[in-house]
Amino acid sequence: MATTKISELNPLASGSTCAAAVLPIVNDGTTDKISIDDLRGTLRGASNQSTGVSSTSTVSGGKNNTASGNYSVIGGGRQNTADTDMSTVGGGFCNVSSGTCSTIAGGRENLAACSRASIGGGFKNRACGNLSTISGGYCNLITGNFSTIGGGCNATVTGACSTIAGAKFSTVSAALGFIAGGRNNTVSDYGSNIAGGWLNTVSGGASTIGGGSANTVSGGCSVIAGGKQNKITANTSTIGGGCCNTICTINSTIIGGCCNTINPSGPTSAILGGINNVAACPCSFIAGIGITARACSALHVNNLLLETGSIPTSDPGIPGMLFIAGGALKVSGCIA
Repeated sequence: MATTKISELNPLASGSTCAAAVLPIVNDGTTDKISIDDLRGTLRGASNQSTGVSSTSTVSGGKNNTASGNYSVIGGGRQNTADTDMSTVGGGFCNVSSGTCSTIAGGRENLAACSRASIGGGFKNRACGNLSTISGGYCNLITGNFSTIGGGCNATVTGACSTIAGAKFSTVSAALGFIAGGRNNTVSDYGSNIAGGWLNTVSGGASTIGGGSANTVSGGCSVIAGGKQNKITANTSTIGGGCCNTICTINSTIIGGCCNTINPSGPTSAILGGINNVAACPCSFIAGIGITARACSALHVNNLLLETGSIPTSDPGIPGMLFIAGGALKVSGCIA
């Protein structure tokens, strides 16, 4: 080699190299040889490792990356690992794709540990459920299969087919649960939802909290739209808003107000608003302040103002309907 000029060597057609082909390299004053495969590895970065069976794994660039699964790929970055079959790391730092067909696009210190799990980016996210996805964020965790975290931080999904779109310190631990956003929210029963807010908890199946703070639903198919420190412990009941309202029975509603209560003895009741009202018998209705309803199927108010212009001036013949006769307010007693 030393006596032959490079210009005098035979030309080599592209793609015609064999497995044993070598190239001359001048290395610190001496002429050495290197195989074409080893040269490719050197150009990619001497510290990268592509160790899959039959050379099916690929490290395209970066430093200290290891692709040891068959057909695994690392695009670049540093200290990334793709150690199972068909796993991929696009780039970033210290990411580990260890589930079959799992993918990490980038970010730092992320882990995709189950089959077909995916992480878009972020920091210290862990996708440990099959077919789970974390788009980004910080310190998010999925252990439920087919579940998703869109972003946020310290969000956890352990239920299957559940989602946290983007929240902080929030948890979904039941199947088909959903938290759209907010902070310190918890869903722990099947098919329940929290749209947002802070410190809200749903532990009843198929129930919802729209927002607000420190609201709690433990009954099934119940709803708190918003407000603060409202509570439902029974099925199919609703609180619209307000503060410190409580429903302890089925099919009941508090629209708003403060410190209103529908007791277990008052199913199918409603409090329209006001303060410190209590519905204690079935089908009772309250609008006012400090009222305790004890009559069933009755409207309880502090004061009632009637617009007399629309009240009939003769007996309408409908039992129970009001009318005015001789300047006096009367109740029709006729039988239909």
